[in-house]
Amino acid sequence: MCDYSYSAGMEEFEALFSGSLLMSLFSAIPSMVISLAVFVVTAIGIYSIAKRRGINKPWLAFIPLVNVWTLGCIADQYRHITLGQIKARRKVLLGTNIALVAISVVVLVLCGTLLARIIVNIDQLELMNDDQAAAFVMEMMAPILGMVLLYLPLLVLTIVRTVFYYIALYDLYKSCEPSNAVLYLVLSIVISICQPIFLMVCRNKDDGMVPPYAPPQPPYGYNQPVWQSAQPQPPMPTWQPVHPAAEPWEEKE
Repeated sequence: MCDYSYSAGMEEFEALFSGSLLMSLFSAIPSMVISLAVFVVTAIGIYSIAKRRGINKPWLAFIPLVNVWTLGCIADQYRHITLGQIKARRKVLLGTNIALVAISVVVLVLCGTLLARIIVNIDQLELMNDDQAAAFVMEMMAPILGMVLLYLPLLVLTIVRTVFYYIALYDLYKSCEPSNAVLYLVLSIVISICQPIFLMVCRNKDDGMVPPYAPPQPPYGYNQPVWQSAQPQPPMPTWQPVHPAAEPWEEKE
């Protein structure tokens, strides 16, 4: 009688587990499709900007792990051309991305080890005496402690990567549409779906790729008469990408 009840309970549990698993898979499909679409559109926007501006290997924008390198190159190029600064945001973004993936893999391995040990010993838990139960708990503590110790560096790397990512994204927006860069950045942070839309809007623009125009100052330090201040100013110079690709911001750090 007890064996029958146990078997019936296990069958009911397996049926419930299978049903919930199928429901989870079906509910995850729309989010997976949306995430894939967002990634592809974002990659197209970054690739278009990088290719037009002569960035080396613009196709890296389509590779998930290293696509931040292309974004960083666009930001570094903008800083070099407009402000004469040598930045290495591309290296910071790529390094933090690789470190985050490596730590995440280690955490997943530890979590899988913990679950595997629990599943293997679940039938023996009720039969263990106090000493065996204590030894089993100690075995479980090792992967748990490892995950706890990795949590802090994972959190720090996530914050650093996020900060540098949005700085680079702001530089990209600034190089395309300086007047809307702040608005685009804020909306990209608050509503993440806006980011690929703005990248597609900006992909053919280079409005910020020249130093800002400064009108000539009047001679001898006196104020320019009002009737002269309305004279038309010379047109702002236009920026053109250099081909073949030239990346002077990589010459030194």
